[in-house]
Amino acid sequence: MQTIFQWVFIIIFSFTLNYANESTFPKPILQKGEKRFQALKNYTLDDFHFNWHINYFDIVTYEVDPSLKLKKDPRFETVLDAGTVKMDKKRKKELDWLTKAILKKSYFWKIQYPMLLDYRFTSLRFLDEKGRFKAIGTLHDILDMLGEIDTEAELHLWIFASEQPYWQPYSYKKIGTLYRVRFRLISECSYEERFRYYNREGDAVKNKKIKAIRKTNCEEPVM
Repeated sequence: MQTIFQWVFIIIFSFTLNYANESTFPKPILQKGEKRFQALKNYTLDDFHFNWHINYFDIVTYEVDPSLKLKKDPRFETVLDAGTVKMDKKRKKELDWLTKAILKKSYFWKIQYPMLLDYRFTSLRFLDEKGRFKAIGTLHDILDMLGEIDTEAELHLWIFASEQPYWQPYSYKKIGTLYRVRFRLISECSYEERFRYYNREGDAVKNKKIKAIRKTNCEEPVM
């Protein structure tokens, strides 16, 4: 029965994550100087100006059961992989330890699936200056790692870590010292665009709805 629930959730969640009915809503028209975000997986280490000494880092997600323990044969999905590292037995052991070390209720980067009570954890792991694997533990760690946000890759990573998962960052434009980010929210029956303005410290200083469309005679799926 859980497998059925999982498939139901995946279908509904795909709508929430903006992959549903995208072609039925208007495509944003970018203004002069506005640029589309690349996919996170396309960024390289050279796209970041880290405040820390980092030769390699990745972002992975994986499922955890309601008791906050790894599932049997967990499946890891790589969101971003930048830099090079030789994954020998020692490295894999370090990553296994880090994966289990952050499985605690206070860890910030997790979402809970409706109906299933399972969690999906996200982890950013990196090699420090001594060549040891570590994982970020707080949202502030990411800001400290990034330093001043001054590249597209850093802005995209910060949004991915700090914003609610169902908003899609579509494009950005530099306006003075701020980044104006265009977000989209797409569901089965509605479409919305917003501008959110960020300073170089990662603070969202302004939020503005710019477009909202709703289909007539349409009912959203009930979770």
